[in-house]
Amino acid sequence: MLEPSSPAPPRAAGAAAPAGPAFDRRRAWLFTAMIVAFMLINYADKSVLGLAAVPIMDELDMSNSTYGMVSSSFSLLFSLSGLIVGFVSARVTSRVLLFTMATLWAVAQLPVLVVASVPALVAGRLLLGAAEGPATSMSMHALYKWFPADRRGLPSALQISGAALGMLIAAPVVTWLVTDFGWRSAFVVLAVTSLVWSLVWWRVGHDGPYRQDDTSGTRDHATAGPTAPGVRLPYRRLLLNGTVLGSIAAAFGASWALALSHAWLPVYLRT
Repeated sequence: MLEPSSPAPPRAAGAAAPAGPAFDRRRAWLFTAMIVAFMLINYADKSVLGLAAVPIMDELDMSNSTYGMVSSSFSLLFSLSGLIVGFVSARVTSRVLLFTMATLWAVAQLPVLVVASVPALVAGRLLLGAAEGPATSMSMHALYKWFPADRRGLPSALQISGAALGMLIAAPVVTWLVTDFGWRSAFVVLAVTSLVWSLVWWRVGHDGPYRQDDTSGTRDHATAGPTAPGVRLPYRRLLLNGTVLGSIAAAFGASWALALSHAWLPVYLRT
């Protein structure tokens, strides 16, 4: 009869924690630059319709209500795709996810270039919304794989600042394209930019050595408590957590303001 195995002896006080993966500073910051560029393109793709709204409405003889419908179609699949991709992100590499999203951004700009019409605009915005829904969370997910937990603050801030850089850089460039070369030029440039980014990412992008929940170097896994790696919590407990509910409420208000500014503020300022 086999004897039950005895538990592993506890680590002696003061003993060093198991070493985590080696931190590759050069590659980690290269991927950070790629993610910041990803977020900048994300902002530009999202805002191009609003920046080009006036000439598009004039050419297609669109009313304000029709334009509002076209603009809001972006949000129809945005949250749903974010949830779906969030579920599959543990099974599909970040390299594949971000490549697919950026490629779809390029494709989403094409319908209106082939046939300039309201249905083409709606089709493009629906696809763009579906492809951009997971962008922020999945790019952060990819970024975290290249940094240990105690070094993620600055790269996270840079990733979030990609939208602000989009406002600073992309908005004037897109406006210049629309004004000097016509609104179609902005869609063409953004399609090419998204495609170029996706091709570069496919060549150089790889998943990093760190897990999303890795705490190497910050605390002892043996005393990490109920949130230690390997412990699975039910989605009901996660999603009904007060922090999660508060974050959802804050995001709702922020998204409302952003949708309003993207869709109508450029039109208001121009007219």
